[in-house]
Amino acid sequence: MLIRIFTGLIALTLSNFAHTNDDSENVRVHVGIVVEVSRSEIHLDQKDVSLFVGFFGDEDVLQQLDHLDVGDEVRAVFGTGKPAGESRSINKLLEIRRCTPNDQQCADDRNAEEAQHAADEVAHAARAKKRDECFDAMEETLSSDPRFVPSTISDESQSDAFLDQMNALAGEQRSCAHKIIRSHQAAVHDACERHHCGDGIGGGCDHIAGYAISDDAIRKAVLTCGKN
Repeated sequence: MLIRIFTGLIALTLSNFAHTNDDSENVRVHVGIVVEVSRSEIHLDQKDVSLFVGFFGDEDVLQQLDHLDVGDEVRAVFGTGKPAGESRSINKLLEIRRCTPNDQQCADDRNAEEAQHAADEVAHAARAKKRDECFDAMEETLSSDPRFVPSTISDESQSDAFLDQMNALAGEQRSCAHKIIRSHQAAVHDACERHHCGDGIGGGCDHIAGYAISDDAIRKAVLTCGKN
């Protein structure tokens, strides 16, 4: 089951919402079965999705929550706004009601959400497949790059020991070790750029190379430069 958490603060969870004080814009409708509800949060069960939304609202709207029961199917409409004393926009509950039998509006909104969820899953799977294919291509390129240090360490205690030794290096030994690490990262960066694996990622290939300092690269740096 997919879990979607829409917290009180929009931040990254409601990325389709702009930061605005206009409740009439950026409206999102959710239809689902009430699992839990309070005057600041609601948990809805949808088809293959468990939805959590934190919010605030006007008193007349919040009063409607007091009449809801677990198991009710509801149609909830959210916008954005700033509660008194807050500097950032958060979710605002604009209206909520029970869905009635043969409720066409609820059915239409439910179907629209389910279609969007399905489209999101297809898009996510496509991105994951493309990413995996790209990383496979990177690995093939890196396998013939002498600057790259392949991963073989599986014992965490070895990793900690080599990291301690790395941190203890000084002077020319330390400069030598850093050169090996930088060369390893450069190999990863070059392979990433070659296959465009950083496209669509914040920081691009710089981000990927930044996280490429492996235990094995540290071990090679220590064993090679610690002898100098």
